[in-house]
Amino acid sequence: MLAAAVLAGAFAPERAHPQAGAGTAARELPGVVRERLGNGLRLVHLPAPNSGADPRAEIAFGYVPADAGAGANADALRELVAAYLSVSVPARSVALAAHLAGGEFEFFDARDRIGMRIRLPRAGLVDVSREIARYFAHTIVSFEVLEHARLSIQETPAEPPGLIDEIRGEVEAVLFDRPPPLFGDASEAPRLPEVQTYFDRYFGTERAYVIASESLPPEARAALGAVATRGAVYEAAAEAAGRDAIELRFPSRPVGGMILATMVPNPRFESWFSAQIIDAVLRRGAGPDARIDYRIRPGQSMHRVELPVRIPDHSEDLRDEWLNRIREIVSDSMTTTELDSLKEEVRARLLRRPMLEWFVVHDLWDALRDGWAMLDGLTPEGLRARAVPFRDARRVVALWSPAFDEPVAIVEELAAVPDAVASEAADPPEPVVRPAPGRVPVPPVSGGGADPPPVRLDRLDSGVTLAEGDAHMIFIAGSFTPVLDGGTVIKSGANGVLWAFPREPSDRVYAGLDGVRADRLLVFHPPAGLDDARARFDAWDGGAADDSPRPAVGEFATVDVPGLVVLKTWLEARLIEAGWSGRIDVTIDGLEGSRLLVSGDAPHLAVVRSWIAELAENGLEQDDFERVRAAATEHYRRMRRELQIILWQRAPDGTIRLPRTVTLTQLRGIAGRIPESLSD
Repeated sequence: MLAAAVLAGAFAPERAHPQAGAGTAARELPGVVRERLGNGLRLVHLPAPNSGADPRAEIAFGYVPADAGAGANADALRELVAAYLSVSVPARSVALAAHLAGGEFEFFDARDRIGMRIRLPRAGLVDVSREIARYFAHTIVSFEVLEHARLSIQETPAEPPGLIDEIRGEVEAVLFDRPPPLFGDASEAPRLPEVQTYFDRYFGTERAYVIASESLPPEARAALGAVATRGAVYEAAAEAAGRDAIELRFPSRPVGGMILATMVPNPRFESWFSAQIIDAVLRRGAGPDARIDYRIRPGQSMHRVELPVRIPDHSEDLRDEWLNRIREIVSDSMTTTELDSLKEEVRARLLRRPMLEWFVVHDLWDALRDGWAMLDGLTPEGLRARAVPFRDARRVVALWSPAFDEPVAIVEELAAVPDAVASEAADPPEPVVRPAPGRVPVPPVSGGGADPPPVRLDRLDSGVTLAEGDAHMIFIAGSFTPVLDGGTVIKSGANGVLWAFPREPSDRVYAGLDGVRADRLLVFHPPAGLDDARARFDAWDGGAADDSPRPAVGEFATVDVPGLVVLKTWLEARLIEAGWSGRIDVTIDGLEGSRLLVSGDAPHLAVVRSWIAELAENGLEQDDFERVRAAATEHYRRMRRELQIILWQRAPDGTIRLPRTVTLTQLRGIAGRIPESLSD
């Protein structure tokens, strides 16, 4: 909802008067350049923090649909249109253009936004922008693709709502003075004319946006500006008011619980930003069982706390405990140091790119700047004053108490058991899988510039291996269970475990690795300081008694890895064309070895297996092969860490060449060696 809302009751609009010298020096909001084209489409230049050094650009684009109101039919229409927009021919063309340019993409479907996010080499901006323009110019809903989207929704049904879902719906309905959601609605599915009318009504060009980390080239701006103008309806939703507290009680269950939901103003007002500080205070004092939800939305929002209750605890005690905690924020004093720490936590949350994009697409950037300035000048006394409206805001408390389970006796006739077992053992029929209809034209894509350097490693005389990376990481081959100080396990796999550190690992980390044999350590280090790391590990003499095995899982030698990258790139392009990007996952993971991992359901995997067999037998057209091979070289650039791990496991003194060196004959040979039991 972009229309200005009149907010009455719990909060009123207010302005901040920052005090000189209060607070700490804050990180700055990025400067944005906003422009609305003649057709209403919004262009936004939102620089990335390291955009000067990063050779890749980020683009987020899509629609902010006009509010169509609540109701089962409106929700079904919106879900169907969102699914359609992810498999339409223009959407697949954008994804294919991004992929062939060496980029990554994802579809997103938030309640108030539908679109795509792309990260790609800057050289591909013009080509991808041209496809984005075709995405926005698409106005006629295809019946065949719509049916495919409908079947996709039916094939992945949502879990039926349980008690907690119904309680959440009831709480939100009471808090916002609107009818509760309809669960299990059996109304007829929307038909094509309804979908077309819905799309025409709520997805106009003034609801479309493109946010880029780079200034778009003139050719891209011209393509987007040439999209024909389409109008959209604005329907402002009413907002609830009042300063009352409501308590809802539900029947007891084996596990009880409490939901405390507090009304929060929308982000047009500075109280929304001070509520972020209060939220941070509550999170720090919450136990491991607390579930706190504070999602951003265009209208009034809700701060929700959920807690389980087990015998002998009582729901009423939890309610009183949390209400007292909220009151303490008003009554207790806080040091400037504590408040500065909370401010930094909130600023970090606000500076996440998806959050910045949200404020931009809802025309709330000025409100974000005002809220940011308020946070800069906020003092402990100011926070206490701003906590009063939160304490007194409209609130709903839902309680249900724990109850003892009654024992249940089940009697079965022995004669009935074999039939039941046979019935359970019967395999359900496998669904028939079909690619999304419509031919996706292969878009022209510009080259990505200079080739990346081949993957190499630096194996020291001590046996430790160094790898140049963009962060501090340590890969340990084989089994390793101790905790490394200040580190986080990024992932673990058949070959070992990968640890990441926010800064140079401390001496305590290396002391924790003292029992690990040198040839089990692969240390990633940014280019700056690599010589110091080399000096440290040249003298490494730990792990003398370590006899742990150093696994190297995988079927392919390093000479074949570039061909695996090309095969992965080709297979992902086929999945994009089929509209199956979200159904099948294709990866090359260093922790799982030198092999191609393809995961998904059995029917789709069977089709993927047939594609690979066809490639092995018939090959590709030369133009198609060269296009995929060039894209694979760009993907090789961002897969560097995985390839470094594979090289270290297989031939640490060798090199993994660029995919540009792969021949079609080599690709066909590698495809023929992919195991028949291809799976994850």
